[in-house]
Amino acid sequence: MIRILAILFFPLILFSQSFLYQLQNLDINETANSNFNLVVTSYSKDGTLDEAYTIDELQKLHDTNKTVLSYMSIGEAGDYEYYFDQSWLDADGNPSPTAPEWLGHLNPNWPGDYKIRYWYDEWFEDFLKPYLDRIIDNGFDGVYLDIIDAYEYWADRDNYTNYGGIETLLPNDPIDDENRSAYLMIELVKKISDYAKSKKPGFLIYPQNGAAIINYDANGSYFDAIDGLGIESLFYVRDNKAIENTERVKLVKKFLDNGKNVIVTDYVDDGSGFKGENRNRILDFIKLCKDNGFTPYVADINQTLERINPIAKDLAAHLDTITHPLFRKFNIGIGSGQGIDFEAVDGSKVWLNVVDLMTPADLNISYYNNIKDYNLTLFEKIQSRLINADSLTLWMVKGWQESWFNKAKLQTLLDHNKTIIFNYWYFGDTIGVDNAIDLILAGKDEYLEDASRLGRFIADLNGTVAVVMEPEFNKASITDSTENAILFASILKEAMKRIRAQKSDVLLSICPMDTGIRSSFTSYGGYKRDSLGDKNEWSRFLPVIDELKDELDFITIQEMVGQFTKDSSKFPSDELISYTKDQLGLKDLPKRIENFSSFLNERYYLPVLLGYITLPETGWRDLNGNNLYDDGELIEDLWLDESVALYHRLKRNAKSLYEHGLFGFYPMALFDDPDHDLGGYQFFSENEYHIGIIATDATNGVAGTPRSAHITLKGLNGISILDILYSDQPYLFLDGGWNLVGLPEIADLSQFSAVWGYKNSEWFANINGFSASELESYGIHQLDTIEPHRGYWVLTDKAMLIPYDTNRSNIDDCLESTGWSLCSHIETEDIERSDLSFIWKYDRGSWKQRNSSNILYDSFDYIENIYLDEGVWIRK
Repeated sequence: MIRILAILFFPLILFSQSFLYQLQNLDINETANSNFNLVVTSYSKDGTLDEAYTIDELQKLHDTNKTVLSYMSIGEAGDYEYYFDQSWLDADGNPSPTAPEWLGHLNPNWPGDYKIRYWYDEWFEDFLKPYLDRIIDNGFDGVYLDIIDAYEYWADRDNYTNYGGIETLLPNDPIDDENRSAYLMIELVKKISDYAKSKKPGFLIYPQNGAAIINYDANGSYFDAIDGLGIESLFYVRDNKAIENTERVKLVKKFLDNGKNVIVTDYVDDGSGFKGENRNRILDFIKLCKDNGFTPYVADINQTLERINPIAKDLAAHLDTITHPLFRKFNIGIGSGQGIDFEAVDGSKVWLNVVDLMTPADLNISYYNNIKDYNLTLFEKIQSRLINADSLTLWMVKGWQESWFNKAKLQTLLDHNKTIIFNYWYFGDTIGVDNAIDLILAGKDEYLEDASRLGRFIADLNGTVAVVMEPEFNKASITDSTENAILFASILKEAMKRIRAQKSDVLLSICPMDTGIRSSFTSYGGYKRDSLGDKNEWSRFLPVIDELKDELDFITIQEMVGQFTKDSSKFPSDELISYTKDQLGLKDLPKRIENFSSFLNERYYLPVLLGYITLPETGWRDLNGNNLYDDGELIEDLWLDESVALYHRLKRNAKSLYEHGLFGFYPMALFDDPDHDLGGYQFFSENEYHIGIIATDATNGVAGTPRSAHITLKGLNGISILDILYSDQPYLFLDGGWNLVGLPEIADLSQFSAVWGYKNSEWFANINGFSASELESYGIHQLDTIEPHRGYWVLTDKAMLIPYDTNRSNIDDCLESTGWSLCSHIETEDIERSDLSFIWKYDRGSWKQRNSSNILYDSFDYIENIYLDEGVWIRK
């Protein structure tokens, strides 16, 4: 019977996903409502018998499926414990003449804790055994045995007075005999285990630290006596990475090999929030634990264990998924329908499967050759780029049919280690109407059945599959009422559970849209200017995510901006409104995306995905002043340079974006869609037909219009957005006008209007129309050679892209001994030096600065990052 109970209980611990380690001030209700399923705490709230946790209190934890271990030090005795007699200490806090022989001296690192000669029978019989009785009787499920490594202390001769230490050498002390001292500790653990398990079958024994004791356990009796292992500071010693810990990790893994659960506490949270180095350290610790099969607990850096660490609490439900391979690198995917309809030679349709463009499929087949004006070379070029895309996003709308998808092809995509994300847009624009919540409630049952159907559809897909619930849900009908928000969230939660019930490894998300003020000229939203973000508007949808956070594996955001849209203030009219680049804050958009990600990541500690983004290149000019779109008013490629710049910056800034919680982004569509949202509201009006990164010649606004193969890869001067996003070749983006950048060594200077360099306090230039002698007449030297470690002022008459190299330079190769230098091919850490007094860079028309005095100037943004392709003025 004992063995059966132990077997039934053991898997709960072996596969525990999270644990809490809190020795002081444990709040039973807060803990019961947390997602931890293993709790390590003290027997008593303050060490006294009166404040011991009761059976009823522990039952509250058991009712929420928590296993509770009582901390119990067996190698030291605390003067705060109920059994400790203060008469054992003299006035100086040292053992008094009446103290038991087994009481050693104070641990100088932990005031109040005294070393114990743990092999004395009296220590076990008179103190540990009664302590175990109380722990068992009060309803604990096991003990967490600390100071196992006391065996090292008593074997070390330096701890005895004979050799300069503080302990009096007694006849039975195992001085210089670590083999014996380890054996004595193993015997004590066996006694504790045998006694406790005889009283309560299935009682758990978890020693903490002292893993090296197994080197002295020849017959495996230590493993037989324990059920798990607790370890502290395995990968990080507070905020420093543990060095030379390889052998210790190997030793700990032997416990796993012997079927023991390993829980690890590293004191890595410095209290600065889930951002910057603290975030990186926490995530690295969790990943290291999960990679090795250990269960992590993120603890406060002060090591007091007096509260539930808030980051650990919110991550408790996500420890498996937060380390998912999808989140371990920066992803660049693509959005598309699975089938892209092209016009056939005979006027019918040919459906090009986008999976064939993302995998090494044969495009030279008769079916595809039937596409009108099919250009195999061009489509193979597209394939050569998209084969590097990480993921595919597909939309599932209300009424979706399985026949819309080729599951065999989807599995092929997954077999190529790519991710499939379904944007589940069931309620769609219904959420935007005034009585939306009533309509949602009326259709709840149908919706939940559809969610189950979706779960069944994806259940047999083998690979990384995600479902994003209700993109753009944060409309006024939901967010203006907390009651509606919570009600809506409860329906989504049930739908998510139904999907996960069909496919347990599905990743689930929800997607708010980025609404709010975007102007570069105002500052109402909590940032220096509203183009950087709008916290007020972003906060409106938080009640929905608050309700769903435990079900979510990541959060998705979106960005859709255009030069013109419908004027929502005049709904349902089709009147339009146009914007300037500054009104939409386009130059700040990459930073806004970073801020949006940080805003969510720092609150929920979940990875964030920019699930779809589009900036249509088209513009509108109201020629007749009627505020409506009329034929002939579309301006082709008006904002193509901004679209290209946006995608370029997002890829270039990937490292910084990732450090702010964003694990990737996906262009909304591969091809322009001639009937996108036709029949819907079409907020972006004619822009709706230009959301892709490949242009087509299809007739816009006609339902079912197929494309011919007359397609154009959107980009600049022969370099496409596809090239930017899905090739290993980095590119330098240059605005029309002045740019402060680095240049590749082999740059063709003739393609620029002017290039200026600065070296040894002198100017060098290469200017169209100026000879070397003319330049010299102005005291300017002719610039003929590009030095890759130097920065340059470059003037162009239009935006362009040029191939670039990412070889990092040594900043000292550029810096003058004193004064100003113009450098490039350096990164942020290169300028973090005390001898550099001022740093300036010029980014898309705006100056940014950093100085050694950390003075912030309202007129200039602070330099947060330096990128390899930027030119930087540095004063030494």
